Amino acid sequence: AEPVFGNKQIILIECVNGLGDELTSGQKTPLRISLKKTKSNSDFFLEKLRRLALEIETVFGEPRDVEWGYNSFFSQFFLFQSRPIIFKSPQLNNNFFQEKKFTLLCCGQTASIGNARGRLIVIKSLRDLHIVKKGDILYALCPISNHFIEALDRSAGLLFKGGILSHFAVIMREFCKPCITSFGNEENLLKHAGKEIFLSATKQVGKILINNSI
Repeated sequence: AEPVFGNKQIILIECVNGLGDELTSGQKTPLRISLKKTKSNSDFFLEKLRRLALEIETVFGEPRDVEWGYNSFFSQFFLFQSRPIIFKSPQLNNNFFQEKKFTLLCCGQTASIGNARGRLIVIKSLRDLHIVKKGDILYALCPISNHFIEALDRSAGLLFKGGILSHFAVIMREFCKPCITSFGNEENLLKHAGKEIFLSATKQVGKILINNSI
């Protein structure tokens, strides 16, 4: 299933070469593939993943978030664990962006739905977490770990380079706070560190903006 907007008719796959923690901690932007549940695939690798996902869903009676691996030398799949997918629909302020003039800084993939405004705080290492205040928007340049949890709870939103299936994109969905991943134009974003930015993450393409009237 697609966990952000709740489309249960597809199977969403994210993968990286190497160890899985590079995906779960947001260190790498993954390859993202979307498959229809009911449509077989001519690619052996993708068809095997589709069938495995459907088998797991049948066993548990619901779509699951599955961690898996593949050994290309032995052409063998490994299933590590699965978790329920939590679908939440946060209440949105429809007037959030009215009567304001915005400039688009960059676009990315919405990993958690919501709108937010806050001071952009760049997190280069765990030592930077202590400066996060309530309502800040975090941009994580370092691997995200459990040390981030309290800072994420204080934050208004999260930006990072990982995938929408990473552990901390999941946490932001549970917090009902916006999260945008896999965005470009990083240099333009970094120029606004410490300044107020806006996140519009209500569609698949999430937007990072500044208010021209400020």
